[in-house]
Amino acid sequence: MIKKVLNNSLFLLLGLVISTPVFSQLPNPAIVGYLDCGQSLKLRNIDSRYNVVQISFAKGKNGTDYNLAFSPVSGYPEAEFKSDVEALQAEGKKVLISIGGQDDPVILDSLEERDVFVTSVNAMIDKWGFDG
Repeated sequence: MIKKVLNNSLFLLLGLVISTPVFSQLPNPAIVGYLDCGQSLKLRNIDSRYNVVQISFAKGKNGTDYNLAFSPVSGYPEAEFKSDVEALQAEGKKVLISIGGQDDPVILDSLEERDVFVTSVNAMIDKWGFDG
């Protein structure tokens, strides 16, 4: 029980630390759109009224729930996806990556897992150009 409470506290604290700069930069009001990358919709076709776009989902790699990676849906080339992210950002929109979710919760059981999680999320943000 104590381990679960510590894990939840660590995850919440880590989420707050990672997301605080993003929240401080969100538009006011934020109109949030959600892109399920399991669908064939491309970023350039998202309703223009959204000024924050959530991309789903980062997934655990190598059988882990803490070492995350992201790939757009098949048929959405990497360069095209990155270009679409940049185009939304050029319009002043924020593009964020979603992690976890109902089917892929992230559980950090150690400081080592936390470090891998932070490194993998930062690498994902850098690779794809996400705002957070």
